[in-house]
Amino acid sequence: MLTHIRRITLNTVIAGMFTLAVAFPLYAANKGTLVGKISSLDETNETITLMDDLVEVNCTDAKLRIKGVDDPTLADLKVGDTVKVQGDAGSSSVIEASKVKEPVKLNKKYDGRFSGETRQVNTSKKTFELLGQEIDASGLSSVTMSSRKISFDNMVSGVQVYVNASVKNGKLVAKTMEISSKSCNFCH
Repeated sequence: MLTHIRRITLNTVIAGMFTLAVAFPLYAANKGTLVGKISSLDETNETITLMDDLVEVNCTDAKLRIKGVDDPTLADLKVGDTVKVQGDAGSSSVIEASKVKEPVKLNKKYDGRFSGETRQVNTSKKTFELLGQEIDASGLSSVTMSSRKISFDNMVSGVQVYVNASVKNGKLVAKTMEISSKSCNFCH
């Protein structure tokens, strides 16, 4: 009888782990970070927007960190501040922030620095999503992978990348794109 209970328990644990393994990557694929300059701030709705108001960030559940400020609130931030946002876009384009940090040491060259897993890669349109934001990659001549350069045509969803983007004609445009060493074997 004890052997039978162990078998049932083991099977339940294995089934649970399998379910988590299948479900978690789908959920986790839209997590990442973004460093950007605040273009607007709404204390009432607890939101900020970055990248010329193209990227909305809900800060309701976010832990705020501002150097030199005990127990910070959105009122301690202002338009023009550069912040680092960690969060998840879920199924929408609004980033649900888990952390917002004012990186006082970062300068404007980090404005528009995204990291996360690619989603909705469209090699014919040369677009992809990162943190729920569509990014145009048509201006990229190549994507950096370790010391190699590869064509965007080889890109797939689910690849961990670092992207420097800017706003051009009302949309996010990739200036550079680098594949993380975590995903280095994606095309092998």
